[in-house]
Amino acid sequence: MSTSSDFHNGSDLATLLQSMDPNTLEHKVNALVKASRLQKLLEAGTSDTLAEMNITGDLTYTREMLSIPDPGQAIKSSGYTLDPHVPPFTVVQYNILANELATPKHFPYVKPEYLRWIYRRALIARDMLRTNIRRGGSDIIVAQELSNYHDFFQPELEKYGFNSAFYARHSMTCSSWSGFFKRDGCGVFFKRDRFTLADSQGINYADRHDRVAFFVLLRDNEASKRGLKRYVLVVTTHLYWDSTAIEDQKEELRQLELRYQQFLVHALARINAQLAAESTTEGAPAPHVSPLDIAVVLCGDFNSTPGGPIYRFTTKNLLQNVREEVQVELEREFKDTLPSVVARAGFDSLQTLLNATTVRFQSSYASFRKLSPSTKRPDGGPDSPKTVVDTSEEFATFTDATQNANIKGSTDASSEEALGADEPPYTTITLRRNECIDYIFYASPAPLPSGQRPLRLQPIEILDLPPATELGKIPNERTGSDHMPLATTFAYAISE
Repeated sequence: MSTSSDFHNGSDLATLLQSMDPNTLEHKVNALVKASRLQKLLEAGTSDTLAEMNITGDLTYTREMLSIPDPGQAIKSSGYTLDPHVPPFTVVQYNILANELATPKHFPYVKPEYLRWIYRRALIARDMLRTNIRRGGSDIIVAQELSNYHDFFQPELEKYGFNSAFYARHSMTCSSWSGFFKRDGCGVFFKRDRFTLADSQGINYADRHDRVAFFVLLRDNEASKRGLKRYVLVVTTHLYWDSTAIEDQKEELRQLELRYQQFLVHALARINAQLAAESTTEGAPAPHVSPLDIAVVLCGDFNSTPGGPIYRFTTKNLLQNVREEVQVELEREFKDTLPSVVARAGFDSLQTLLNATTVRFQSSYASFRKLSPSTKRPDGGPDSPKTVVDTSEEFATFTDATQNANIKGSTDASSEEALGADEPPYTTITLRRNECIDYIFYASPAPLPSGQRPLRLQPIEILDLPPATELGKIPNERTGSDHMPLATTFAYAISE
């Protein structure tokens, strides 16, 4: 198995040393000698991720899953109850730091040996796979800046029971951080005994940053065994890195919003057409899937802090309305077949079908500071709760004209501070930033006019974070990325 430009056995090492520029040879050899753990990886001469993880296994933090208090009670007032039939599942969100971006130029504070791919990949794979071991580990892993997908992550995670889907960034522009040739993208890994890929589609945002989003629709096999329809739509994105470029980030989310409803209708059309073709019961309606059977999670690196305009837009406006241009485009695409597409999904018009795709997003980590021991410090230390509220001019005027959605800050100061105030104090710590910018959002659909209640999710556990003072700047000897992985265990919530 290739390991890109890195090496993993003695012969590869000898070849590399012979081909090195004499001016850099001494530096590289010294770095290798000093990197005792890297030497262990080299001496192991293995492509077995588990062996690599065992070598780095003691380089970890104590990260427990924190229980959400009484999750069933939290949804009871909305007419929902936790699904007693289908077991929960764990979703991991992780910006892994792409291989080609882990350079001394970007991370001058990191020892060179800890930036090497062969070292970092073991730490990254460990964090991907070993989350929530008590429940059997990760079920869905959502990754951004995912490089080395074909030569490492896809074949390695397949050994541990994961299938996957990947959407690469395009190389249309030259950016200050990623350069011109992009080798990373967004990926979703899922336990194949638990989930089956139903459909997927990637979006290349039409902007100057070559950023992408990815939709991955999964069928829950545990539910299917019980004769139930349960689908999970995983949406992931990595917004532009400059958190002051509000208009750029907003435009990326607007494109995600536009394509989201189109993707869902096309996916339902394909799935229901296949179910109709496979139906063998004469005279009986063919089984069908509708938006009511789909729970939604939105994961990613949003490069925006809690309380800021992007966080506010995501939780207050994103996908809460049907955009007129979506309906026009779908009518153009499907033409005469549209009535059958709508009817197979169980609706009487395209408008009612699209209404069923609207959702409201909440963050699964919205109560983190109330639950984590690391943020309950009474001494006012660096990890004590603090509120991040954006009061900039951009925030005051941040609107989405296509939805006539005015999301100016409330005049109630307490409500301003409440939005995102209990999110983690950080998800990344580098020379440039010490902020929370990564999120796992989940959809809370509103009841339809018909009284039907769509399937939804309820977080029951979230993964703790170590105190910032213990972690230090990342990446480092114990952490393979400049972001920390987040994880949430979800249960299905169904109408009472």
